[in-house]
Amino acid sequence: MKTDTYTILFLDNLVAHIYKTVDYLKSKNYNVTVCQSVSDFYEKLNNTIPSVILIHLDLDGSDGITLMNELKASRPNAKWFIGIYSSKQDDYIQQLAYDNGADAYIGFYDKPVLTELFIRNLLNRIERPEKHSSNGKLFLDEEHYCIKLNEQKHTLPRKEFHILKLFINTPHLILSKTDIARVLWNDEQIASKRIIDVHIYNIRKELGQHIILSVKGKGYLMNQKYL
Repeated sequence: MKTDTYTILFLDNLVAHIYKTVDYLKSKNYNVTVCQSVSDFYEKLNNTIPSVILIHLDLDGSDGITLMNELKASRPNAKWFIGIYSSKQDDYIQQLAYDNGADAYIGFYDKPVLTELFIRNLLNRIERPEKHSSNGKLFLDEEHYCIKLNEQKHTLPRKEFHILKLFINTPHLILSKTDIARVLWNDEQIASKRIIDVHIYNIRKELGQHIILSVKGKGYLMNQKYL
């Protein structure tokens, strides 16, 4: 995925919330614009076509959910992705955000690597700029959730395919179950329900017990021998 073709637009009165994430996204060649006022936000919106809009929940004189609702009502045909982000994890607030049209409620915006992974996986699913990708011994057919490994084809369920792809995209990172839950489910509570353990068990059963390594007390790591 060519990240320089995607524009990420932030609205946040306090840049300190996101400066590390913004710097990291820029280092990955995303086009990133940060607006600190609603007027500046609408001006930028009139002069750019963002792929992703991320709005902080708490804004001066307003709130992100209300502004998002107004934005969607005024531009019903726009095809951007809108996320609300905040450190507040109250269930009612999250439900309110989704009920008013949010595509995601992001609580890990201060973790640059996770935020970038979330955006990347989102854009891969929505835009699908490439249906096939290759990484060493592995060949991924993203249209049919098929993996070609050492000349043998394997088909995985959609979620397990995306878990494997996440590991392939981050070959040197140890990912905890919470990391995986945040990126692929946008819900860290999934990490406590053994759902991820079952998915990884199934991936290993299909592709080999050592394709994803367990790192005691930390999480999981892609086995470099498969790359």
